[in-house]
This record gives sequence, structure tokens and C-alpha cells, in this order.
Amino acid sequence: MSDSDPPKKTLTDRVSNSVLETCKTIDPGAKIDVCFRNSSGRTTVELLAGPTHTAVELASALRNLLPLAFVKTSQNLMTGETTASIVVPTQEDEYEIAHTLAATSRAAKIIKWLSTLFILAAFGWWLYTLLPSDNTTLDDRDI
Repeated sequence: MSDSDPPKKTLTDRVSNSVLETCKTIDPGAKIDVCFRNSSGRTTVELLAGPTHTAVELASALRNLLPLAFVKTSQNLMTGETTASIVVPTQEDEYEIAHTLAATSRAAKIIKWLSTLFILAAFGWWLYTLLPSDNTTLDDRDI
């Protein structure tokens, strides 16, 4: 690697740049304040928002743009400065979040209810087949 080659971007750099570009679509004045990666692999990006949004508006917009990320906003009442903290989930986090969202959906609940109903119906049918059948036939003869 020569001195003229630019340094390779780390995962944290790529994630923070991606988050910043996404945030700039709703707040062009956003700037990265802090960016770090913790021991579990989650990248946290803290942004300084521009004066155009309140903390609630910014949090709502960020949650719409990054639905699987953990978003927290705060506003300093003394200075009026709004900050947003975005924790980008790992692949395992994304899987768990997606699994939870899918399992709690209305379609999943209906499928679970129907499968329980069919299992109970099958169990009832099985019990019915175990009952002794009445093999007597009506005979017209008098005994």
C-alpha cells in the first residue's frame, strides 16, 4: 500500500456514512457527532440535527427510514440543539426483530389459530375412530 492510496473504510465508516446519507434526505443540516462500534457489533451513530426539525419529528422520520434501527432523539432546551442516536442492528438483531414482527402479524396469528383448530379436529376424529362401533344390524326376523 503506497502513501497515495486512500485508507480502506471500516465497517463503522461505511455504516455511519450510510446513516448520514439517509438522514440527510430528511434533514440536510445533519452532521455526525459521534460514531462507534460496541463489543456486540452494533454501530451507534449520534447525529446533530439541523434547526428545521423537532426531536419528535426527527425520531419519526428516522424510524420510517430505518425501521429496524433503534432510534433515540433528545433536544437540549437551553441551546435548542437536537441530537439523534441511531443504533444500527447486527444481522442477528435484524433476524430477531423480523421474526418477532412476522410472528406477531395478523396473518401469523390467524394461521396459528387455524392450525390449532385443525389439530384439535384431527384429535377428535382419532378419538371418534377409537370408540367401539355398533355392528348390530336390524334384522326383520323375530326371535
